[in-house]
Amino acid sequence: MVKKSIITLAACSLLSAGFTYAALAQTTEQISLGNARACATRCEATLKYCTDKKGRYGEAATTNVIKDCITACKTASEFSARNSAYAKEAYATAAKACIEAAKTCESFKDDEKMLATANECRKTASNMQKVASAGNPK
Repeated sequence: MVKKSIITLAACSLLSAGFTYAALAQTTEQISLGNARACATRCEATLKYCTDKKGRYGEAATTNVIKDCITACKTASEFSARNSAYAKEAYATAAKACIEAAKTCESFKDDEKMLATANECRKTASNMQKVASAGNPK
């Protein structure tokens, strides 16, 4: 009887663990949605950093590209979250904006904050491009 209970308990544990891991798996669309939100947040902090720092950092050529990335990422995440018919196009546009922001941030070669933003933008663009080419999110 004890042996049967232990086996039943072990089987239940394995089954519930399997369901837990399956529930944690994310789709590319969900990952992209999280990337879009993270990128917008990162770029907002970078925009403040740039405007505070001034000089080349505060120039419109730098800040406008970052603002475009923020707006595009927020729009893509909002469209995706409500399963909009325009989500695919929003992701494609946001991917382009992220790539441009990454290029701009990478031009500040000795600035770790700018390079970290460039990395976030590139990661986000890569996942967004996958979603845009695959179809509408969700």
